Amino acid sequence: MTKISPKSIWSPKEALEQVRAALPDYGYAERFKVDPKLITKLNDAIEDCGNNKIDLDLINELLAEAANTLPGAWAHTKDGVGDYFMSALNHARMQIGKDILANVLNDLGFVQASSWENHGNNWDYTKIVFGFKVLAVGVSTGGVVSFDGDPFTGYPKREMNVSYSEIKQSIFDKYDGLENVLKNFTGKIDNNYVDAVHGLLLDAGFSYENSSFTQVSGKYKTYVDYFDDNPSLKDVFQVRVFSDNEKISESIFPASKFEYPADLAQKLNDFKFLGHGQFNGKILSIEGEIVTQKVGRYNTEVQRHELRDLTGDLKVGDVVNIGYKNGKGSVTGLEKTGISR
Repeated sequence: MTKISPKSIWSPKEALEQVRAALPDYGYAERFKVDPKLITKLNDAIEDCGNNKIDLDLINELLAEAANTLPGAWAHTKDGVGDYFMSALNHARMQIGKDILANVLNDLGFVQASSWENHGNNWDYTKIVFGFKVLAVGVSTGGVVSFDGDPFTGYPKREMNVSYSEIKQSIFDKYDGLENVLKNFTGKIDNNYVDAVHGLLLDAGFSYENSSFTQVSGKYKTYVDYFDDNPSLKDVFQVRVFSDNEKISESIFPASKFEYPADLAQKLNDFKFLGHGQFNGKILSIEGEIVTQKVGRYNTEVQRHELRDLTGDLKVGDVVNIGYKNGKGSVTGLEKTGISR
């Protein structure tokens, strides 16, 4: 199916107008195997949108019915419904699904923890956080919302998540006891962005210990702290790394510089030191005793090493393999192009 750019995504009203234009008039509907009631409902919905009465649940339902009707209505033509048109319609339905989800999250005080990503299929994915619990969320080109891969509400009903009420119920089903908590809740959750970061850190393997989030790997221990009780450090996260109880790294990150909690959580998690495993990639920096190596596609995907644990020639810009054995890393040059530091 032909792909379209995000700029081509129709608004709910535009999507209704497009499918209405692609279907026959009321008097000819049955001749082309179209339910005349669909034409009436589309006309009414378009008029409502023009009066700023936008019912996303209804629009999602009408577009789904139209998507199923269009191929039959165009079966008499040589080419049928064009791939571009159906692609545009499906992207509009996906956006409506995201908009309905956003309304639910806003009403519940949840945080969308990361930007939307597409993995080459008909679903876009993100993460949401409430408290310390993280859920993977997907929205399909049919406007269906899934949580941890499940596009249905819980048992016994098992209704598909395409409306506000179904999406909200599905979240309640995933967060045991949440519905009772929210019945007595009158406002937004305080520090929900911070809670989202903390939840993502737990998801990444950190534990909560003595008011700090910690991760231990061999001789290394990483601490992440948030100073919510210090006005001068409000919204600042601090990362400290210790090696054999000696502090080897300390950095601070203002949350305000990160749009999504997942971006900040990834940055904090990047500061862990493993002291084991195999790492291939370019050396980005050597600052004091800390070596930073790119290990993924982007410069934000890094691994840090202690210079005193490494044996072998190492320069900024080199592409190397660092392999650990018994806590010591051996550097093997894959591409020696760097400069000395």
